[in-house]
Formats: sequence, C-alpha cells, structure tokens
Amino acid sequence: MIDQNDSFILVMHAESIGLIPPNTVLLIIQYGTTHYEIGFEGDMQKSSAIVLRSKR
Repeated sequence: MIDQNDSFILVMHAESIGLIPPNTVLLIIQYGTTHYEIGFEGDMQKSSAIVLRSKR
C-alpha cells in the first residue's frame, strides 16, 4: 500500500556534456490509458528534477 503522502524525486544530472550540449531526456509516464511526456534538460552547472506524488 502506498501512503497518500509518498512522493519521489527524479533528478537528471549530467556526468558529461557530450558532443552537443545541453543533455536532454524524454520521460514517458503511463498511468492506465493516459500517458505523460516530460522533457528534461541539463548541463554541468544545472540539473532537472520532477516530483512524483502518489494519488488515491
């Protein structure tokens, strides 16, 4: 059972800048028949994060 106040923080942190900075990633979350697409971007000075909270 997941407590209603549970939350998770997902952080994208670059370990290198690669050939073409900034680093990007696409997070796809599927919940039943609904899906969400969230884009992240980061470099050596900044990271991206999202907070996922459980919902009843």
